[in-house]
Amino acid sequence: MGTIARGFGITDDAVAGGTDFDTLPTGTGGNLKDVPDATIWWPVTGGNVDATLATLSREDEVRGRRPAVSPMPFRSDPALTVPVNAYRSVMEKLLKKTLGGADTVTGTAPAARVHTIAALGFGSVALPAFHAQIIRDDLNYKVAGCSVNRLTMNFPLDNFGTLEFEAFGLYQEPMNDALPTPTLTGITDPLLLRDAKAYFDPTTSPAAPGAVTGTVIPDIQGVEITWTNNLTRKPYAGRNISTRVIGTPALSRKLWYPTQNKLGAAQDVTFALTFGNTSMAQELARDYGQIQKVVIDLVGPPMATTPVANELVRITIYNAMWTGGGADDLSARDDITTRVEGGAFYSEADALDVKFEVVNNIGTALT
Repeated sequence: MGTIARGFGITDDAVAGGTDFDTLPTGTGGNLKDVPDATIWWPVTGGNVDATLATLSREDEVRGRRPAVSPMPFRSDPALTVPVNAYRSVMEKLLKKTLGGADTVTGTAPAARVHTIAALGFGSVALPAFHAQIIRDDLNYKVAGCSVNRLTMNFPLDNFGTLEFEAFGLYQEPMNDALPTPTLTGITDPLLLRDAKAYFDPTTSPAAPGAVTGTVIPDIQGVEITWTNNLTRKPYAGRNISTRVIGTPALSRKLWYPTQNKLGAAQDVTFALTFGNTSMAQELARDYGQIQKVVIDLVGPPMATTPVANELVRITIYNAMWTGGGADDLSARDDITTRVEGGAFYSEADALDVKFEVVNNIGTALT
């Protein structure tokens, strides 16, 4: 009889860019390799592992008979896609793994601390990595050496804010390990659009948690931001080749895994805002390529700090420009709102495209 056991978690990988198959320790208990259990468990809302298997076809071979010959297993490019509600503790971890740069911490106990997470600069090739574990009853999958390729942050009108990340791994295997018991820590309340504020071209926008001044956008009904690292998978000849003997009669089969998931030379940052009404100003901004500074404050529950401060994620887009979208189609009955989409572009004056700041009660830099 099968087991009911479910969970998703990660643990930090000490190797920048991730630990590959050749470097992982030899497996025990029937595993080809040993991958650590997760130490950080998240209340995800789904998730899957895609081995991204490539096979080599032999269908073009003339063998003097009609039945086709089986393809040969060739390569695996592991990936996982996981959605989770936008808990601050989850979001800050994913931002660090996605952006990859230094976390500058300001503030001292018992006051709140501010973490400003930088993105890796041009020339960097390796993101901070992690091992992932996804348990689906009797199936205990581990994906080693994961780097985040894409992080999508979505804050809709009528539900929790959500995060969805796509990570590329360097090795994957269903493990013959004892199933751990997931333990959730640092989980408070998810961030919501309800408690958010957004500004166009604010008068002042000091470092978080300083108050932004200027006119609040009065009718925001949705915020979406996607950061894509454009990772490139790098398999190299003679390296990271797994071999397993399977079946009866026994067959020796191989899979070739990547050595590196190389950070792209350019990142893509796209976003969309939904307004509750039509907006002539934003239609003109789209048509004429107006550059606007956008500040979004996502406010969470109060923390046990002195003075009391709320959890906060502040996103500043320095050069925001719409590239599409607009008002809804004409309708006799339906409400007409506006949804505009665009990108975050580099500001020479600020030497940044996007800045992420997190206010929490943790004094050490994020990993």
